[in-house]
This record gives sequence, structure tokens and C-alpha cells, in this order.
Amino acid sequence: MTDFPDFVVTMSFDKIDEERITVAFTIALAALTKGQRTAILLMLDGVRVATTGYGDDIDIGDPFMPLTDIIETFLDQGGAILACGACMEFKGILPAELMEQIQVVSAGDVVDLLTNARGSLQFN
Repeated sequence: MTDFPDFVVTMSFDKIDEERITVAFTIALAALTKGQRTAILLMLDGVRVATTGYGDDIDIGDPFMPLTDIIETFLDQGGAILACGACMEFKGILPAELMEQIQVVSAGDVVDLLTNARGSLQFN
């Protein structure tokens, strides 16, 4: 990975904490709309959010958009969603189960992402 984002949001939760998922993606979208090249990095249980259909029913209500709308807007505006490959393997998630635009990254990629980002926020 050579095209590093300016801002990285790290998120490690699945449906056990829909609020954290929603807020993490909302902040990533806000960074993107402020002109920051932004990525959200899904690790641990968070990699489940990268699977097709997983977040379709996540909607915590106002003032937040439903998760699927946030993700669609984020990707349409050039954001990147990255999933930890080792975490996926550990959770039994196959690459074929991922949404179309998800990028799988290695532990070394994670180090490079965070080292080269100008800012980061962790939801762990």
C-alpha cells in the first residue's frame, strides 16, 4: 500500500455495539467531507461489518443516518474501507463474503497506514 490516507478511523466492533459502528463511520465520512483522504480500518470483530448485508439493519436513529447510507456515501465520495486479513481469517470470513469495494490489508499495512496518517481515531 503506497497511497496512504490522511485520516484513519479504526473500528473493532460488530453488532454488539451498533452505536460505535455508526459513530465511527459517521466520523470517517465527516473527515472525508472536510477534504481529508480517509480510510476506516476494520479489525477484530469489526471485520464482520465488511461482509455483504451485515449492516443492512443497523440504524440507531436521529441524528445519524442508517449505516448502509453512511457506507454508500463514504465510498461514493472516495473513502476507503479496509479489513484486516488476519482478523477475517480468524473470524472465518472469506474474501468472497466482503462487500465489493472492501480492501483487505495485512498487519504490516496497518502499521504503515497509522505511521503515515496525519490523524487517527480508534473505536476499540
